[in-house]
Amino acid sequence: MIIIGLIRLVMLIVGFVVIGKGMIKLTSKTAVTGSRAKIIGTLLILPYPGAFIAGFLQGYLATSSGNESAQYDQLVDLIAIGLMTGFGSLALILYFAWTRSK
Repeated sequence: MIIIGLIRLVMLIVGFVVIGKGMIKLTSKTAVTGSRAKIIGTLLILPYPGAFIAGFLQGYLATSSGNESAQYDQLVDLIAIGLMTGFGSLALILYFAWTRSK
């Protein structure tokens, strides 16, 4: 799914920017800075390696059982969606819990 890959790529880029700047702002009045922002950035990066591992598992399951890998495509997509939703939601919850008004 192209849309899943694009969302995951955007989360990866935003995560690296947040880690590099050490600050994340969703509104003009609130921001999270320092190590808390870097934790949020790390959470935004984590769906990418998780989906990568799911792809390896897909290949392993397909080759060990002798079946087509297309059988596991939906499973990998569901894992990727779950990782993006879970880590994205956790990052958003932590942002609002740690936010500071300017």
